Amino acid sequence: MVPAHLIAGHRVLRLLARGDRSRVWLAADDLVLKVLTPPRPPDQPAREAQALHRARGEHVVELVDVSSGDDDVVLIFPRLPRGSLADVLARRQGLDAGEAVTILAPLSAALARMHERGVAHGDVSAANVLFRSDGAPMLVGFGNAQLFEADLPEVTRETLAPVIADRAGLARLADAVLTRVTGPRASAAAGVAQTLRTSPHIDLETRLSRELFELAAARPVVFGATDEPVQRAGRAVPVDAAAVPVDAHAGSPGTGVLALLHAAAAPLAESAPSTVVRQWLSRRWAAWSPARRKLAVGGGAALLAVVVAASAAPGGIAPGSSAASEPTAARSTSPSQSAESPVTPVTPSVVTGDDPLAALPALLGRRTDCLRDLSVLCLDDVAESGSAAWDDDRAAIDALVASGLQPTVISGAGAALVERLGDSALISLAPGSDPASVLLLKGEAGWRIRDYLASTGQSG
Repeated sequence: MVPAHLIAGHRVLRLLARGDRSRVWLAADDLVLKVLTPPRPPDQPAREAQALHRARGEHVVELVDVSSGDDDVVLIFPRLPRGSLADVLARRQGLDAGEAVTILAPLSAALARMHERGVAHGDVSAANVLFRSDGAPMLVGFGNAQLFEADLPEVTRETLAPVIADRAGLARLADAVLTRVTGPRASAAAGVAQTLRTSPHIDLETRLSRELFELAAARPVVFGATDEPVQRAGRAVPVDAAAVPVDAHAGSPGTGVLALLHAAAAPLAESAPSTVVRQWLSRRWAAWSPARRKLAVGGGAALLAVVVAASAAPGGIAPGSSAASEPTAARSTSPSQSAESPVTPVTPSVVTGDDPLAALPALLGRRTDCLRDLSVLCLDDVAESGSAAWDDDRAAIDALVASGLQPTVISGAGAALVERLGDSALISLAPGSDPASVLLLKGEAGWRIRDYLASTGQSG
């Protein structure tokens, strides 16, 4: 029997999901462990592994390894860090037609390949589409997969119940994506969705792929509220990494103010680099608390006038000036400094010092401010950029936006240093805490949280 904090020889970080027949854990080395537990159909582990083997290829999650013990079977997969299509559809009010192509066309091709090889997925849904770090959609969740004879002709495949179910799931998925398309190709996308609803699903994968590539050219999927395309005058504005974010509060008046600011700032691009302008606007908006964003609606015309006046001034805003560069002024208006919320400052002397135990309370306090004010920008003061902790806190903000609930506070009371290795430190929290411990890493800016770890007492 392996130690409780190890599953199949891999160090467990936290539980991701729990079902009737399985538990899914995040493990070290960017791996995900799916533990198949009794009660379950006796043939499920072998059938799921065989289905993944037959389905292997582009846009199907890779089965890295299989480990079996006395009772449990563990399927090991790479971590897909961009979240699910269900998450994207929950956050995004609109999609570009090219994004719809990028999402649906690869899934159609993957299902076509699978059906030719004699495997049906069994649960094609938005929750079972996860995104790789490069944004590619990947089909996961093969627990209900069915196997049948490979290389059957289409006239036979179309009569098989598992294939029929897969195609119905793909049609529902395509409908959910295509009906979100906005911009000049929205009507064409709605037409494709309508066709899917009213026509038989015979050879759906091939037909859908053809319709999609006639709809639009593929373009990268945009993730998160911070870089959703801004819709202006019925036209989708191209988005890049520095694009202006739509307010995370869907439908809030602040979105319109930001769109006005973005439009008014267009002349500035002629006198200053466009990415500088976009970054400046993005950081200004993201740094404001929700209450301040609402106040901005009333002053929208004044804000617009200020930007227009700035663009009309001789030379515009110079790239080196305090307004156009990435100044500390953009962070000085952080949500935690607004009138409606007390300040929990990250004291530089504490966070940049050598004692991780002294830095932890300040970091956790700042995290509470970030979540309370729904500010993704201030997470840079808390978590290491690109880390699992940053991803978790960003997801927590998205969940709070959707639910309207108050954030769960992680307390540093009772913290104890477990291990210190150079610039990394593992700190346990008080018994019963969730998470049970945190991993800190010290960089040029001081200590940051790298990961939140589950209790090592949880067993697979």
